Amino acid sequence: ITESVALAPKAKWIMAEGQDEGHENEWAQANTKAMSYLRYKQTDTDGVPAPPPIRQAPEQPPAGIMAAAAGINADLMAVVGIFDPSQLPQGPISGKALQGQQMQVDMTNYHYYDNLTRSIAHTGRIILDLIPKIYDKERVMRIIGDDGKPKIVTINQQGKDESGIDKVLNDVTVGEYDIVMETGPGYSTKRQEAVESMMQALTANPNLFGQIGDLVFRNMDFPGAEVIADRLASINPLANIDDQSKIPPQVQMQIKQMQDALQQMGQQNQQLQMYIKQRQDVEEVKQSHEDRRAMLNAQVKVNDQNTRSVTSQNKMEIDALMELILHHMDTAKLEREISARNQEQYGFANQATGSLQPTNVAQPQ
Repeated sequence: ITESVALAPKAKWIMAEGQDEGHENEWAQANTKAMSYLRYKQTDTDGVPAPPPIRQAPEQPPAGIMAAAAGINADLMAVVGIFDPSQLPQGPISGKALQGQQMQVDMTNYHYYDNLTRSIAHTGRIILDLIPKIYDKERVMRIIGDDGKPKIVTINQQGKDESGIDKVLNDVTVGEYDIVMETGPGYSTKRQEAVESMMQALTANPNLFGQIGDLVFRNMDFPGAEVIADRLASINPLANIDDQSKIPPQVQMQIKQMQDALQQMGQQNQQLQMYIKQRQDVEEVKQSHEDRRAMLNAQVKVNDQNTRSVTSQNKMEIDALMELILHHMDTAKLEREISARNQEQYGFANQATGSLQPTNVAQPQ
């Protein structure tokens, strides 16, 4: 195509003889420069009026060459498996059809991925051969997991096993390791696909939410999804199953149920013991109060008897003293003293009858 276009003659100007007289340089450069205008004479050499010069249409590339170019373009797209979107089927297309097209493209490009995987795996084998020679002392490494989250791991750490024997933990200088390479969607893409698949399953059977609800939220990326997943996992017994354990999941569930039952029985036993202790404390307090009340009643009775004895004895002594005083007292003299005192203070006189009558009192008119 390049040769054909390069060798194609340039577009010609057709004019009558003598129309470029005096402007030959301008017309000679018309095909090489962008001339703002071209001047010409309206008559030819014979002086006869002539039409303006006209330009011939350029020669088109050969049709066979253009068809070959289109074929080459189609071959390249078929090799790389990437096609022009305008050449794909137009109109509505189902998800399965689109997925089939994508799988077809992946199969077409498989050799690229396969060769890349082989190259990375071989690089990994070289690194594994170098690791024991470079990482031969204790050090802290930053490890990135499949989920893209880093964690800190100490390798070649000096420590002791369960029996107390000195041992190197996470020793990378011993043992043989292998390389596993996987190509495909990234971890975040797999999470999105997992959420879509689980949502479809929940749409078909909403009762599954009680069993896989924590997994649905754990694969989502919005803030707070992990908190929701943890809260759902706390009430989901299936979330406590260890996938790495050799014990079957059903046996793990039975063990977990038995542990929960034992825990509940232990709690009930503690509550019962607390109730019994409280009842014993109440009975002890009640018995202590009864003993104290009986003791107080006995003391009250003793005090009452003592008080009565003392009171009776005191009364007898007072009566005896009164009799003794009255026996030795001059009654006539006492009455005279009482009468004289009353007369001095209140103006009363003692009559023969022994009653007190007022004296020197003005009579009403």
